Amino acid sequence: MSSSRRIAARRRAALLLAALAVVATVLVLLACGWAVPAATLAGAAFSGGTVVLLWFHARLTAAAERLAALEDELHLAQTDPVTGLPVRRLAEQYLTDMTGRDFTIAIIDVDDLHAINATYSHEGGDAYLAAIAERLTETVPGGLVARLGGDEFLLATTCDSSRVADALAAAFERPATIGYDPEPLRVSIGLSRTRGGDPFYTCGEADRAMFAAKQSDRLVEFYHPDRDGLPGKRGVRPATRIRDQRSGRRLATD
Repeated sequence: MSSSRRIAARRRAALLLAALAVVATVLVLLACGWAVPAATLAGAAFSGGTVVLLWFHARLTAAAERLAALEDELHLAQTDPVTGLPVRRLAEQYLTDMTGRDFTIAIIDVDDLHAINATYSHEGGDAYLAAIAERLTETVPGGLVARLGGDEFLLATTCDSSRVADALAAAFERPATIGYDPEPLRVSIGLSRTRGGDPFYTCGEADRAMFAAKQSDRLVEFYHPDRDGLPGKRGVRPATRIRDQRSGRRLATD
């Protein structure tokens, strides 16, 4: 127990003992027939108790307001301000909690975000990222969609990978409106399915499949070890990230 909690516990115990002492004294005075002193003491104790209760109420109200403020600060720290999605830290915790379960992971990388920023300014680029986040969130109910940082997103769900691929293909068929212009949402997506294994290893597989999607001019690629190789150690990314400006993506077959 912390020192502050020990002090608070001692204060509560002291107040309780004081209240019991007052009650005992009043009872003794009444037993001796001294009704007036008993009434005076009881009235004084009641007034003092009211003051103490008001003080405790004020302290509790202040503590509740501080707790609410801390919760708001925590929510802001865990939420990406551009897309409203959870940040990488929460995604990693989610994946840790999913260890040993069967689920699908998609790594989504935005293609040529620099061109979007150059055309529509960074404000338009933020709107573009927010539109992608909205499509991903609508794709599969449940699970998690998070922004890993920059132009990269993660989707984790218990749904079958083929169903996820079909849903993603449908979600990115229609353009988004950036400013007043329709703009295709150009992304590369890698998919991998884990069956009770390490979710972070599966992320590495999906990441390699995403790079294959960039090279193959497809919207979605499923992970194939013969083509994509094995993921590196956790947290290690390829030295060179392949980026392109292709827009006419097509869906791969599993």
